[in-house]
Amino acid sequence: MIRLNDVSKKYKDLDILLHTNYSFKDCTLTCVLGDSGSGKSTLLNLIAGLDTEYEGVIENVCFKEPSLSNKNLSNYRFNNVGFIFQDYHLLDGYTVIENVIMGVHLNSELTKEKKKEKALKLLTELGLKNKANQMVHELSGGQKQRASIARALMNDPKIILADEPTAALDELTGDGVMRILKRLARNRTVIVITHSETVSKYADEIVCLKNHTLEIVKEKAKHELDNNKENKSFKTKENKDIVPKINSKLLFGIAMKNFRIHFFKNLLAILLISLGSVSFIATLGIKGTINNEIQLFKEKNAYYSKGSIAFSNKPLSEGITYLHSLPNVKDVYYQYNLQNINLKYDHKNKHLDTKPPTLISSNLSMIYGDMPKDNKNEICLSLSIASSLNKNISKLVGKYIDFEYFDKHGEKNRIKMKVSGISNDSLDNFTMSTKMEKKIYREINKGKASAIAFSVKNFEDIPIVHRQLKNEGYDVYTKEKDIRAFKNSFADTVKLFTLLSNLLLIIFISVSFIIIYRISITRYSEIGILSCLGYSIKNISKILIRETALFCILSILLSTLLLLSFSTVYSYKLGYNLDLNFQLAMLLLLVNIGLVFGITTFANYRLVNISPSLALKK
Repeated sequence: MIRLNDVSKKYKDLDILLHTNYSFKDCTLTCVLGDSGSGKSTLLNLIAGLDTEYEGVIENVCFKEPSLSNKNLSNYRFNNVGFIFQDYHLLDGYTVIENVIMGVHLNSELTKEKKKEKALKLLTELGLKNKANQMVHELSGGQKQRASIARALMNDPKIILADEPTAALDELTGDGVMRILKRLARNRTVIVITHSETVSKYADEIVCLKNHTLEIVKEKAKHELDNNKENKSFKTKENKDIVPKINSKLLFGIAMKNFRIHFFKNLLAILLISLGSVSFIATLGIKGTINNEIQLFKEKNAYYSKGSIAFSNKPLSEGITYLHSLPNVKDVYYQYNLQNINLKYDHKNKHLDTKPPTLISSNLSMIYGDMPKDNKNEICLSLSIASSLNKNISKLVGKYIDFEYFDKHGEKNRIKMKVSGISNDSLDNFTMSTKMEKKIYREINKGKASAIAFSVKNFEDIPIVHRQLKNEGYDVYTKEKDIRAFKNSFADTVKLFTLLSNLLLIIFISVSFIIIYRISITRYSEIGILSCLGYSIKNISKILIRETALFCILSILLSTLLLLSFSTVYSYKLGYNLDLNFQLAMLLLLVNIGLVFGITTFANYRLVNISPSLALKK
């Protein structure tokens, strides 16, 4: 028996029930009549424990609702209540038998085979055996309602709550459904919400929800069943209540099924999230590539770190003292004019009477090869000198020439130097490595210094040192302009990639969130159905978490594939390898996990926390 004791229910400021008292008898089919909007469905939600915000007491042999937690209310619905709805509320994308079995998944005492056997037995009794493996959208209205009844009976409930079960059916089909409900009332409480007088003829008792309370229209002391005609009955649960449990394998199976149902929408969202994460990681990889290229440039062009102070109004002695005081400067030494120099290659000779120090110039660039490396026996020749030694100047690069000079004792010295490159200098000029220049300066009559050479420790500090020396009034020569332009060019490239990747990330995340949110909106009814079947918030959350995990795995796999593809195309088209490493791989993993769980958790938050009664109305 279900008893309402002084029950009142409000929706905002609107009274639904006021001090209502009534007892629904066992083994009775009771029809509740009333106008649309009078609160009939609300009454069912209260009895089912789907809505717990009311005053008064609702009690039966199964529970006293105010004392039960949400978990216990879910257990109560699983063990004692079967639901039948006007619009069937069958799960789209599932077969008939899969829908029916959803009502008993939480019964861990039954094997998979027993569940299927029981479902087929019910479908057979309801005339749907041949429809068991059909998709629910292929059924007629009457067949859908019978499938809904089969699902409601899977746990042998003591109470059947039917909300307008015949409203969407024709009269003949509706009569068939009511005859089934009449049979069910032989050994359980059946409450039918309806506004149809025709339906109410099957009722043992009739009440009308009017003026916010239940008024008795028809009351019987006991059933009037024709046992000759109705020789079948559906059993009810006789044993103690079952504690609802669902194992991980079954949860994963449900999650996989749900994921497949929304596969194409999920795949689109996965693709967008993958593209967003790949754009972000690729930008970091490009930054790494740029940093590697900068490092290679610095190693290859150590000459760019060099500078000179030319003779001017300020004494060079002050300049060398000042340079020694700068922490980011090294290899400071005087430079001198070289006299009576010969450069020889393959029987050809280039004689220079005087060779002043080569001052660093932004106009100086390489035609072939590179500038000399500091610790090598290398020399870079100007275009003028190279042409005098070999008409095909490119062939000089990598070859050795004889460099002749006279030491302080007047003796001729000869050093073999490797030609590292050819510059665009049109004058008779050359640039030696620091090692060779220092060696020669130690051995010649120096005379008066004409310049100071120095190197900057950090490539990035060259513009700073240049500016400091300029501010001190020295006539300084460095590659400051080239380096500034070089750095700005790379910085602009990084900024552009960063801006584009962030923009793409925002766009892709926003669109994927909209897709996932729209999917979640369509699933309110599904969540309401699961709640009616006894699934707790924890059970539903576990299903959604596993769906998210599947989403995340596919997102990681797809983003990895996209990143590798992008890296291949990037390398092929631009000639640079994307700087992908273990850290970026881990970051890609974390970004995907963060994005997927963040978006799905936000999108599903209301889905999980919505009241079951509201979810069924969505």
